[in-house]
Amino acid sequence: LIIGTAAGYSQTQDYSRQLETLQVMCDKANEARYGFDYESASQYVNQAITVFNTQPRDFQEANQAFKSELYYDLARYRSLNGDVEGAVSALEEAVDYGWSNHAFAKNDSDLDNIRRNKRFKAVLAAIKG
Repeated sequence: LIIGTAAGYSQTQDYSRQLETLQVMCDKANEARYGFDYESASQYVNQAITVFNTQPRDFQEANQAFKSELYYDLARYRSLNGDVEGAVSALEEAVDYGWSNHAFAKNDSDLDNIRRNKRFKAVLAAIKG
């Protein structure tokens, strides 16, 4: 679950181009992540978030889960890059947009750099249920 594929989200013919654009950015982020270039991975995800935010409201509402995954992956890349505050902020955004996989976050080694942060612990507690 590095970055979910756009194909799994709401698609209409009107939005296929936008979803393809987002998928290209996600693919580039994944390539950068596996090349240990976490800064570039973060930049690609930020670009995808910007593109997502410029889409019509109905697209955004139909694909909110995708947005939450973008923020979760941004948290991972920022954590891997040593940006503790940025990572926790992105994780909070992910949760605000509906991301709630407590078990995954609890065991995700990409988040090891932020585990001691009080805000991280609060986010985990909030999604634990």
